[in-house]
Amino acid sequence: MGGEHVVTPIGPITHGSEPADAQVRVIESYVYCDADGAPLYRIQRTQPKGFYQDKYDNILSSWVSGAGVMRGVRRVPYRLPELIAADLIVVVEGERDAERAFSSSLTELLAEQTGLKVAATTNAQGAEKWEVGWGKQYFGGKKIVVLPDNDEPGQQHARQVAADLTGHAQVVVVLNLPGLPPKGDLSDWLDSGRTVEQAARLIIEALEQPEQCALQPIAPPAPAASQPRDDQPRRTQSQALVELAIEGAEFFHDDVGSAWADVQNDGHRETWPLRSGGFRDWLARAFYQIEGKSPGGQAQADALAVLQGLARFDGPERSVFVRIAHFGGKIYLDLADQQWRAVEIDATGWRVVAEPPVRFRRSRAALPLPEPVTGGNLSELRRFLNVGDSDWPKLVAWLVGAFGDFPYPILTLTGEQGTGKTTTARLIRSLTDPARASARSAPRDERDLAVCATNAWIASFDNLSSIPDWLSDALCRLSTGGGFSTRQLFTDAEEQIFDFRRPAILTAIGDLASRGDLLDRTLTVRLQSVSDEKRREETTLWSDFEAARPKLLGALLDAVSTALRNRNSVHLLKKPRMADFAVWAVAAELALGVPSGSVIAALFEARDEATAQALEASPIAAAVQRLMAEHTSWSGTASELMTALLTASGLEGNKPPRSWPQNPSYLGRELRRAAPALRSAAGIEVEERRIGKKGARQIFLDRKGNLPSVPSVLSAEKPEPSPQEDSDDSGRLTASAQADSKTRLADSKTSQADSSPQSAVSRPGSPESLPRKDFSVPADSTDSTDGKISPFSEGDDEDDEFSELFRGVL
Repeated sequence: MGGEHVVTPIGPITHGSEPADAQVRVIESYVYCDADGAPLYRIQRTQPKGFYQDKYDNILSSWVSGAGVMRGVRRVPYRLPELIAADLIVVVEGERDAERAFSSSLTELLAEQTGLKVAATTNAQGAEKWEVGWGKQYFGGKKIVVLPDNDEPGQQHARQVAADLTGHAQVVVVLNLPGLPPKGDLSDWLDSGRTVEQAARLIIEALEQPEQCALQPIAPPAPAASQPRDDQPRRTQSQALVELAIEGAEFFHDDVGSAWADVQNDGHRETWPLRSGGFRDWLARAFYQIEGKSPGGQAQADALAVLQGLARFDGPERSVFVRIAHFGGKIYLDLADQQWRAVEIDATGWRVVAEPPVRFRRSRAALPLPEPVTGGNLSELRRFLNVGDSDWPKLVAWLVGAFGDFPYPILTLTGEQGTGKTTTARLIRSLTDPARASARSAPRDERDLAVCATNAWIASFDNLSSIPDWLSDALCRLSTGGGFSTRQLFTDAEEQIFDFRRPAILTAIGDLASRGDLLDRTLTVRLQSVSDEKRREETTLWSDFEAARPKLLGALLDAVSTALRNRNSVHLLKKPRMADFAVWAVAAELALGVPSGSVIAALFEARDEATAQALEASPIAAAVQRLMAEHTSWSGTASELMTALLTASGLEGNKPPRSWPQNPSYLGRELRRAAPALRSAAGIEVEERRIGKKGARQIFLDRKGNLPSVPSVLSAEKPEPSPQEDSDDSGRLTASAQADSKTRLADSKTSQADSSPQSAVSRPGSPESLPRKDFSVPADSTDSTDGKISPFSEGDDEDDEFSELFRGVL
C-alpha cells in the first residue's frame, strides 16, 4: 500500500522552491490526496534533512512549486482515502512513521487481530500543525490510537490531536511506546529491535483499557492569531506581515524579474505587482483583521522587501498580460470586472471562465467589458460608426486583428471637423479595451508611449496635427514589437525595461504619416461628413451602444474563434505588408459580415494608397521621378545625384530647398526610405553599391515602367498574356493597357457590389446563417479539388476578372 504514496527519486533537486545545491537530494516524496485520491500537495524529504512542499496544478497537470505555493490549498490528513475507509486509525507524527506502519505490516497485523479496517495517518509540517476540525470532519465514530514522539513538542502535539478528536471519535487513546529513546518515534522504536507484533499487542491493550491512557484535559489549539506565550519571543509587525502574506498569497516573478502576488479576495483570485497599492491594501486589511490595528509604514516596507526576494528567487516565473493573452493555443480576454473573470476563446467557440490559467494586470484606467452574449452580428456595429462601404472591411479586419499575436497595423481615422473621429475611436476601443480617458493627446516622448503601452492593450491618440520623426519611429516599434529601457527611478544603475507590441488608433483631420515605414503599417479609414439631419446626440448614441455592446462583443469573439479555426487553411498567393494580420483577417472573413474577397482587396488598396501617399510626401521621390522621366537609367555618387535632382527640378546652381536633405549623406538615407514606393508605384529601381574595394559608393536608378496598382499574381492561375499591341518590347504592359486593366477591375468591383447571391462573390455560410458559437465551414464553401476554403461558389464566371484576381486567396 505504501508504494502508491512514497517515491524515492535519486537525483539533484531542480524544483523552484527547493535548494539549488546539487548535493541536496530528494529521498522521499509524500503525496497528500483528497477523498477521491486526486493529488493536492506533497511533502518532499531531502538529504541533508529538509522538507519542501509543492502543490498539484490540475490545469497544468504537473507539480508547481514556489514561495506561497500552498496558498488556498485545502489541508487534509495523510492517506485520506484509506483513513475514511478505516475503523481503527493510528495517528503518528510524520509521514515516515505513517508509511512505516503500513510497510512493516503493522496495519495489516492489527486488521487481522481486531477484524477492523486499519489505517495510519499524520499531518504535514510536523508537531502542533494539526488542523482543528479534522476530528469532526474525518474521524467521527472511529477508534483512534495516537503514538507521540518522545519529546515535549511530540507530547503537546498528541494532546492537541486527542483534544480535537474527543467527542467525535468512538475511542481516543494516547500510547507512549515503552523504552522509546529521547526524541524517538515509531520508526526508531522498531529499529531498536522491537517487533511489529509487540507494537500491535500494545495498541490492542490500550484500546481494551483506555482509562489507563487518560489525558489531562487541555484547551483546543489556539488559532494562529493568539498572543505569543511568555517563553516565546514576541513577533514583530514585519514578521507577522510576512507570515500573513505567505499564508494567503502566492508569489512569482515575470520575465524581467518584477515581483507579483496572487491573492484571494472574496472567493476569486487577483494578481497585483508586489509594490502596487492593490497588494499593500490587501496586506494591510489582512493584518487588521487578525491584529485589530494597522501595520506601521516601516514594518510594511521591511515585509515587502522580504516578499520581493521570495518572489524573485523562490517563486516561479510567469508571464503577466494586459487585457489579451495567448496561452496553450487559446486566447484569453480579461473582462476586468470585479470577479476578475476572463473569456476563453478557441477554435470551437468561447466561454466565460472564473479563473483563467493566465495572469492579467489591471491599471487604474482599465474599465470592465460587459459579459458577452451570443446571437449578435458585427454588421450591427455600422449603425454606430460613420464609415463608408469601401473602408468597412478594413475597420472590421483591424478589430479582429487586435486579438492576434503578430505585428498590428495602426488604424488612422481621418476626416473633416464633425465627422465623429474621436467618438468612433472610443466606440471601437470599447469593444476590446475600454479605459478612462481612452482618447489621449500625443505622447511627449518615448517613455510616455512605453508607459501607455504597458498599461493598456490599445494605444489611442486623438486629434494629432503631425507626427515628428521620433514618434514615427516609435509607432513603428509599437506596431511590430520593440523595447524601451530607462534608468529606474531612485536608483543609480537599475534599468527599467518596457517591451511591447500593441494595436494603435490615431485620429486626425488630414493624413498624418509621411514616411514610408510608418505608411506601410497604417490602415487609413476616412470618415464621411454628417449632415445636420443625421447627427445624433451623444448621450443617445452611447445609450444605444451600451445596450448593443454585449451582443457586439459576442459577435467579435465569434469572429476571433473563426480566425483560430480557419487560419491554417488560408493560403494567400501574394501577401501585403503585415502578412500575418492579412491571413488572420481573411480567416475571420466568414464571420465579419463582409463579401468574400473584400478584406484582401481592401488591404491591397490600402497598400496602394500608402505608396501613393509616400511618394506625394517625399520631395526627393518627386525629384527622382522628374529625373527619370528623361532617363531610362542613371548612376553616380550621392553628390552627383543631388546636382542632377536640382537640375531636373529647375534649381540648377541653387542650394537644396529646406524640405530636401542638405547634404549627400542624408540624401542617401532619404532615398532608401523612398525606394519601396518608387519601385512599386513609379517603377523605378534604386540600388546602392560600392565600385571596387575602395571606390566611392554609387547609386543606380533604373526605370522599369509602372506596375499594376493591384497585383494580378493573386490569381491561383497564371494571368493570360496581354495582346502584343498592349505590350512594349520587353513584354511589360503599356500605359494604355494598364489604364484599361484598372478600368476593367473597377467595373468588376461595381458589378460585385450589385451582384446577386449566385454571383462570383456569393458568400456561402455567411455569419447571418451560422450559429454564433460554431462557425462550421459549409460544404458548398469548400473547393472540391483541394479541400481549402474558397470564397467563390461553383458557377463563378471564369472570365470575370475580379474572380480571377482573388481566386486562390484562401
